[in-house]
Amino acid sequence: MSSEGISPDKVTYINLLDAFTTPSMLDEGKRIHKLTVEEGLNSDIRVGTALVTMCVRCGDVDSAKQAFKGIADRDVVVYNALIAALAQHGHNVEAFEQYYRMRSDGVALNRTTYLSILNACSTSKALEAGKLIHSHISEDGHSSDVQIGNALISMYARCGDLPKARELFYTMPKRDLISWNAIIAGYARREDRGEAMRLYKQMQSEGVKPGRVTFLHLLSACANSSAYADGKMIHEDILRSGIKSNGHLANALMNMYRRCGSLMEAQNVFEGTQARDVISWNSMIAGHAQHGSYETAYKLFQEMQNEELEPDNITFASVLSGCKNPEALELGKQIHGRITESGLQLDVNLGNALINMYIRCGSLQDARNVFHSLQHRDVMSWTAMIGGCADQGEDMKAIELFWQMQNEGFRPVKSTFSSILKVCTSSACLDEGKKVIAYILNSGYELDTGVGNALISAYSKSGSMTDAREVFDKMPSRDIVSWNKIIAGYAQNGLGQTAVEFAYQMQEQDVVPNKFSFVSLLNACSSFSALEEGKRVHAEIVKRKLQGDVRVGAALISMYAKCGSLGEAQEVFDNIIEKNVVTWNAMINAYAQHGLASKALGFFNCMEKEGIKPDGSTFTSILSACNHAGLVLEGYQIFSSMESEYGVLPTIEHYGCLVGLLGRARRFQEAETLINQMPFPPDAAVWETLLGACRIHGNIALAEHAANNALKLNARNPAVYILLSNVYAAAGRWDDVAKIRRVMEGRGIRKEPGRSWIEVDNIIHEFIAADRSHPETAEIYAELKRLSVEMEEAGYFPDTQHVLHDLGKAHQETSLCTHSERLAIAYGLIKTPPGTPIRIFKNLRICGDCHTASKFISKLVGREIIARDSNRFHSFKNGKCSCEDYW
Repeated sequence: MSSEGISPDKVTYINLLDAFTTPSMLDEGKRIHKLTVEEGLNSDIRVGTALVTMCVRCGDVDSAKQAFKGIADRDVVVYNALIAALAQHGHNVEAFEQYYRMRSDGVALNRTTYLSILNACSTSKALEAGKLIHSHISEDGHSSDVQIGNALISMYARCGDLPKARELFYTMPKRDLISWNAIIAGYARREDRGEAMRLYKQMQSEGVKPGRVTFLHLLSACANSSAYADGKMIHEDILRSGIKSNGHLANALMNMYRRCGSLMEAQNVFEGTQARDVISWNSMIAGHAQHGSYETAYKLFQEMQNEELEPDNITFASVLSGCKNPEALELGKQIHGRITESGLQLDVNLGNALINMYIRCGSLQDARNVFHSLQHRDVMSWTAMIGGCADQGEDMKAIELFWQMQNEGFRPVKSTFSSILKVCTSSACLDEGKKVIAYILNSGYELDTGVGNALISAYSKSGSMTDAREVFDKMPSRDIVSWNKIIAGYAQNGLGQTAVEFAYQMQEQDVVPNKFSFVSLLNACSSFSALEEGKRVHAEIVKRKLQGDVRVGAALISMYAKCGSLGEAQEVFDNIIEKNVVTWNAMINAYAQHGLASKALGFFNCMEKEGIKPDGSTFTSILSACNHAGLVLEGYQIFSSMESEYGVLPTIEHYGCLVGLLGRARRFQEAETLINQMPFPPDAAVWETLLGACRIHGNIALAEHAANNALKLNARNPAVYILLSNVYAAAGRWDDVAKIRRVMEGRGIRKEPGRSWIEVDNIIHEFIAADRSHPETAEIYAELKRLSVEMEEAGYFPDTQHVLHDLGKAHQETSLCTHSERLAIAYGLIKTPPGTPIRIFKNLRICGDCHTASKFISKLVGREIIARDSNRFHSFKNGKCSCEDYW
């Protein structure tokens, strides 16, 4: 090659440099660069420009800058080459510096200059710079240039000023396909699918034929669950256009269908694509993993390698996301081994994927090993470990990591707070938890919706609904999760009526409830046995077609069962087409609560025949059913089979059920031996369970031992004091009863008063012992007096050992006759139709004398009385109770 005014040596170097076009050629290009420097040719404008261009093509921006500095007289071409390289590689500040230097050096700017520098304006921070460049374009007379106009539309759209982009678009004297693509891309990027689609239709009406890039932008706008119809229409338009759906377009279609929830159509596109790349495979692997098709995801992962495509970090992260439970741990470890074999650098994103996989699969130690092996961690690495420790009971470790991450310079984000707040109200780290909450409040993060929601949840779990309500009220913006959390909190803390009130407030504020709202609302109805309100909620669920959801169905079963309507619970269960372990557990637990152990065991056997594997909750319900019925042998057999036959490790809750079963059967020595031989230290609940059994059978010595151990673990639990006091009262040890009361008063511990309630005509009527506050008190007490006379004639005799105060005999008998459950029954008798069941509910255990009285009343009035107390249901009918006096 020869060129006028250029020496042969220069021409040779320019031709050589023009041949280097890829990163793999960079070393050879640098060797030529060195030779030009040695020969003093690098300062020549043509050679220097060739050097800058070569470095840019080979991806070495630093060498391009070095070559640029060596040029003596720089012209517009070399400036443009460097500015384009800097903008392309994200060195935007340096691109602006070179642009301003170019202007100050008096170099005449051209179209290429403006197109290159506008590419550097890619975020909202660059908007002001973009506006200044726009003014320069106007001054230089380039405003009417279509290419520059398109670049300005893209710049304003990327920088977040869509109104300005739109204004420019509509004022352009001439628009081409790229103009339309630029404005559509702006709205697609902002997830304004409606406007993107409107522009697409306008574009077609003006006779502009969409191209491949147009479709790519539109498909990105349609990549969400609500955009399926539009996405499907775009796909049909692509087919009609004759553009082949390969490469980027095929991948965009897969991604759109996957995100719209139509995995089958994504799979169809995948299978119809001939040239599938790593992105194609990654999209389908991620889709199947996200939709729970873990086996398919792993199968695709293997097929990809069979086609000699090497997985990248995204592939491994996608397939790891499918490992979501302990059963998938071995598979997760195999994938981890494959990552190691591949020689891939364990970057922070892939490291985080491994940490999360091990946490989901229950191996916190493996997660720790990965965490400590990472050379670089980010805030999500720390957040994952904090969440893992919180979920697996290592509360103090979670708090230690929370402070440690900040000491190492990582600022917590919303998800970090959501994770750490799970442990802040646990009894194991209450003081440290208060410090974390104080930190969050002082930093103002509670005003963030996500963090505020997590705070509401934390306060609710600790029973601090006043604090939860305060956070809720202060939140500047609330979402559906905020409402669900506060409703669930009130329901969990026995304030069901308040929860229902909040649900009505939510509707008044036009917040649309979702399935989680209905689950919380049903739990609220269960907590105060509001059957009619529960039925209204059920009707709304059917109206919204949510009854098929697994958790909604289970909550409905639980609500009907806890409201005493076992038949309707069974009906809901029967109508659920696709049942899983949650559904079966709800029905088994319903029968357990009602003391129908044979029914619960029958359902357990049916569940197995249906191929549903029981989990820990299943065994808690079954063991509870055996406890209520005194089925010691059956309970022992089921407990023993948990690990050996079903692979379910017994938890402390399961041991507690077995302790209760043995204690209630008077097998105290076996119960105590079991406690001492548990694989973990007994908690306060286990000792309280044993204490409850001692109260039933009057075992004073063991009751004192159990109470002492329970109080060592939680000295502020009023139930322990009350149970021990009841043991003493039944034995007539009134001095000890008085002593316990003094201790409770000194420690500021209050006994929850006994309350009973009944729902009549959609209104809850609540009573306490000797209550005279009800507007129909006279009628209620008249009914009680009538019943007392008839009961005495039928052979009833008050059992005064259930009076917990040192009173005279006459006062003791009067006290028993006005217990809250009797007042509720009397009100039910005078306000509900004859022959219909009476459903009453009590927050504490029904007293022994009221249990006897209820049997007499059911026979005298010829009505079924269904009573739910804090432990179980009792169905009194024709003088007998469903518990067969074993309770």
